[in-house]
Amino acid sequence: MNAKHYSEALVRKDKRIAEMEAELAERDELETLAQAFIDKLKVIHADPAYQAVWTLAHLHHGPYHGPQYADELRVLSACVETLRARAEEGLECLT
Repeated sequence: MNAKHYSEALVRKDKRIAEMEAELAERDELETLAQAFIDKLKVIHADPAYQAVWTLAHLHHGPYHGPQYADELRVLSACVETLRARAEEGLECLT
C-alpha cells in the first residue's frame, strides 16, 4: 500500500470512529432518557395519591378495562438492561 492509499484508509477509519462515537453518544442519551421515564413511572405508580385515583374510579365506574402499557414497559426495561450489559462488556450496541 502506498502512502496515498494508507492516508486515505486512515481518513476513512477516523471518519468511521467519529460516526461510531456519535452513535454511542446517541445510544447513551436514549438509554438515559428511557431509564428516567421508567423511574418516573415507578414513582408515580407508588404514589398513594395516584393509587387513590384508581380506587375512586373503581368505586364509581367499576374496574378499568382500557388500554394498558405494562408489556411495553417490561420490554423497554429489558432493552435498557441489555444496552447497559453490552456497554459494560464493551460491545457495539448498535446493530
